[in-house]
Amino acid sequence: MVTVQSTEGKVKASLQFLLAMILKDAIKIARKGTGENSGNFEIKFVDFKPNETLKKNFIEAAKLLKVGIVFD
Repeated sequence: MVTVQSTEGKVKASLQFLLAMILKDAIKIARKGTGENSGNFEIKFVDFKPNETLKKNFIEAAKLLKVGIVFD
């Protein structure tokens, strides 16, 4: 669990939930930019190699949004 400060005070949320919030906005921008309504997205890290734990958290976040994630 992660504690974040919101307009309603401190809120505890899972890391996957917080990543899902970020991914939701990124997906919205990607769909608007491409005009596609794809259910699968590719994540590429520049100058950084994610470990399996980080990948797992992104995959779990994507499941919350009902989209697929692949890594480049």
